[in-house]
Amino acid sequence: MLFIRKLTLCLAVSPVLLAAGATDSALLSPLRPQAVENIGTFCRTGTVIVVNDNVNFAIRDSNGGYRFMFARNPFGLAPGDRIAVSGELIRHDNGETHESVRQVVHLGKDPLPPPKPSTIADLVKHDAFSSTVSVEGTLVLIRRDEIDASFLQFFVKDGASVLCASLTVGTNRTQPQSAAIPLGARVRLTGVMMPISGGARKNIDKHLLLDPNAGIDVIAAPPDDIFAAPELNLESPWTPDEIVRMDLRRFSGVVLATWNGRQMMVEGPGFQRIKITLALPEEIPSAGEHVTVVGFPDADMYGTGLIYARCKRQPEQQIFSGQKPTSTTLRHLFTDERGRPRINGYSHGRLLRIRGTILDIQPSLSLFSLNSDGITIPVDCSGSPGAIPALETDSKVEITVLAVMETDGWRESIAFP
Repeated sequence: MLFIRKLTLCLAVSPVLLAAGATDSALLSPLRPQAVENIGTFCRTGTVIVVNDNVNFAIRDSNGGYRFMFARNPFGLAPGDRIAVSGELIRHDNGETHESVRQVVHLGKDPLPPPKPSTIADLVKHDAFSSTVSVEGTLVLIRRDEIDASFLQFFVKDGASVLCASLTVGTNRTQPQSAAIPLGARVRLTGVMMPISGGARKNIDKHLLLDPNAGIDVIAAPPDDIFAAPELNLESPWTPDEIVRMDLRRFSGVVLATWNGRQMMVEGPGFQRIKITLALPEEIPSAGEHVTVVGFPDADMYGTGLIYARCKRQPEQQIFSGQKPTSTTLRHLFTDERGRPRINGYSHGRLLRIRGTILDIQPSLSLFSLNSDGITIPVDCSGSPGAIPALETDSKVEITVLAVMETDGWRESIAFP
């Protein structure tokens, strides 16, 4: 079985057509479930292991389990406080329940064990919930949580593994000083491992909840010039495991297309084309611009790319191959010689010319649906926004597109990527 998420066709029109400008990086507002009924009360004792935003907190009970508590008012708690806590069990409109704190009684202090040194690989593979740990890695991304904007997330990479760490900062636009840590720095994180609740996040089901006072220490500054990183050698016979464990690599070329606000396809010398995901969406260039990109190599079933990447525009150079688009059909892309469903993997990274009929146009998503011979696919115009106003439903068109295979990256825990 091929775990292929989708084949994206990014409207290219011309290699020099300007793409959309920088994406709106406005912070998301938190979308929280609404309380619908009180279904009971609770009373329990335990030791505070972490405090969030001076209000919410987690306790460890006598059996070593943990409970996350939601409070309306601060109770002046600190890690190590032995407390009795009571309140109400609240059911929300999404079916989840939580313990809403109404009263806290201080019973004394319990010594907390020092943080246990660990590795990112161990924390990603195994559940160590409620454990206080410290790990080291390279900071590759900082962003607001995509579901709950009161959390600032730090993604730290070590070898092939990436850990999400979170710091509660509230929903205002003021960033804490820790948000100014430069990408590429070697950091030490200290906090408590906790599950992530409140909705699905792609490939993230747990995080390291950072100590708000001493959760992040910089132990090595990033390189003075990250763009001086070694060049990515696509000719070497690296295995996927070797690729995902590499440090920063550099790749230069011309941007063929951009999509999703932070992804792009870049062509280097000799028709070498790689998919790149930027760490900072505001750095996304326009189609046709010449760039140097530095990021961490990643592998999927169609080749090597760069993730958590930084981009720098370069003076124009004559490195674009100028290869002409290949005329094809949707049936050739999505069926085999016998007409059975199949995605043509050879199309990945190639310019294609396709004819069809426009069935539907979605300007707000920069998408339109193209139908040909009974096959319908979405076409992404986010890199060529000027194309959408010129389109009409039921019109017959010929489009020039860049085909991109969207697949899960290789990881050693996956039998087949």
